[in-house]
Amino acid sequence: MKLRQLIGAFRQDLNDENPAGTLPNRWTDEQLLRYFNEGLCQVFDLKPEEYVEPIVMELDVGTVQKLCNCHTLTKILGQTDETGAIVRPIAKYDAGLVQRWNKPVCVPAYSEFTLRGYTFSAADNGYFNVYPPVPPNEKVYIKALCSNPPDTFTMDDLDTEVDDCLGVTAARQWVLYSALMMDDESDASINAARVHLELFFNILKVQMTQQQLEKAGATNK
Repeated sequence: MKLRQLIGAFRQDLNDENPAGTLPNRWTDEQLLRYFNEGLCQVFDLKPEEYVEPIVMELDVGTVQKLCNCHTLTKILGQTDETGAIVRPIAKYDAGLVQRWNKPVCVPAYSEFTLRGYTFSAADNGYFNVYPPVPPNEKVYIKALCSNPPDTFTMDDLDTEVDDCLGVTAARQWVLYSALMMDDESDASINAARVHLELFFNILKVQMTQQQLEKAGATNK
């Protein structure tokens, strides 16, 4: 479905269609698109795994590594060759138990360097550690799963195809919630908005707690 068709579907859900063009719409395309972008961002904050993609990178020398263009590191799948084909899995170590790698890193002429494990936490902003450290003059590759925020749509993207995925389905409910909350003259609209907000969380299978509402900025709408 193209973005312009999706915006049209939002209007149909909101009973805001005006095919004859004789009356102004209650919500502009720009408003609905802004709500949609907000919804996609909310989905990423609540379920970043919905935006996971594989990345192959060559490691630097040493223990500490950095994934570029990666907002959230989810998992390292394994050590790979230069084409990205996994040659061996890598275990995730408990960061609390890994203090320092004391063993010497020796790479015999007859053997390839082998990664044994890695550590990372969500607070590391893409940084992670590998064990043993990568020695000099050794090309070592890994494949990782990384989550990045969705691209922001603009009015120039109306002919862009939008994937019919879980994130878009949930974001559609966020659009309806946001639009109906703007219609604060009607108690019925407010009640309907809250139903769409509940559906948004239910689709993502995330509990709608007060903390989650505050994080989503939904309590003051």
